[in-house]
Amino acid sequence: MQLAVKLCLALLTVSLIFQLLAIISTPISSISLSTSQDFKYGVFGYCNTNLHKCSSRKIGYSPELAPRPTPSNKSPLLPSGLKYNVTKLLVVHPLSFTITMTLYALIFLMCHQPIANSPVFLLSVALFSLPTFLLCLLSFLVDVLIFSAHLSWTGWLMLPATIIIAICCSLPVSY
Repeated sequence: MQLAVKLCLALLTVSLIFQLLAIISTPISSISLSTSQDFKYGVFGYCNTNLHKCSSRKIGYSPELAPRPTPSNKSPLLPSGLKYNVTKLLVVHPLSFTITMTLYALIFLMCHQPIANSPVFLLSVALFSLPTFLLCLLSFLVDVLIFSAHLSWTGWLMLPATIIIAICCSLPVSY
């Protein structure tokens, strides 16, 4: 196996781990993409840390499902003050993870000599790497848009994941 392919597989593994941490955020685990007031936000919902209640696990937040700790705070405000419909853009996280996993499998197939010698296959992998990079970048930008200054370390991990994919996709992996 060529050194560039091994390096690319290692880099994509790190990128997949960073993306997975964002996906398994609140309410699936105690990791959060953002923390604001008494709420922790994740890709599939949010949790009230005082009441220990979480929204249902789905893409996009609903204010109707919000725990109501006090009459003055009827629903959690998003850290950036955006409408709840914008949170449906968080769907790019699982899509980015899936596309990156597919790119990982394609690059893993490059370990086999007959496949790696095919110019059509190499071109396909090279062309597939562009949407992979763009979706990962979009995931990071959506996090910044929705959570702005309240972005936690998990959300910031999407930036190195994007950079890693850009590096991996620019490596010369042909034999």
